[in-house]
Amino acid sequence: MIGTVDVYYLEDSRWFQKVYNRYIPLENEIASLQQLPAGIKVVFFGGIWQDKTQEALAKLYKTADMAGFTEDQIQIYLVDGNLKSPEELEKNYQIAQIPTYIIEQDGKEISRIEGLPQKPIEQVLLTTLEFEIPIARATSAPPPRDAKLVKNTSRVTKKRSGE
Repeated sequence: MIGTVDVYYLEDSRWFQKVYNRYIPLENEIASLQQLPAGIKVVFFGGIWQDKTQEALAKLYKTADMAGFTEDQIQIYLVDGNLKSPEELEKNYQIAQIPTYIIEQDGKEISRIEGLPQKPIEQVLLTTLEFEIPIARATSAPPPRDAKLVKNTSRVTKKRSGE
């Protein structure tokens, strides 16, 4: 599977559900992410054949769900082993490794995270964003939101060989 992907396609995967269900984002960071200004979007590049991408995707979606992101705030592009996709968006974004998280505000890249973060994704996103835009850190977390999958309406491109 390569190209633009919808979470509907991923959510039935055993690996996705396993990581998504066991991941518990940090409450204070989630509360701070809920305060993000309008226009913030995460564009994610990865390869579904890679364990790092599988882990990163499930954790990103759990974080997004808990923070109340809307469906248009996350876009997923999956590439093959040569970091290529049918849309060739990896060229526009100059993807050199996966996973890569690109943070945009109003359609312009403001930051990126390359590779699998060693700290929780919500913490890394928040810290990365703080260098670019003013963010009010939550001092105490509100009651946690129930997680529900953010749904994208993008198309899915499947590739049989070399997935």
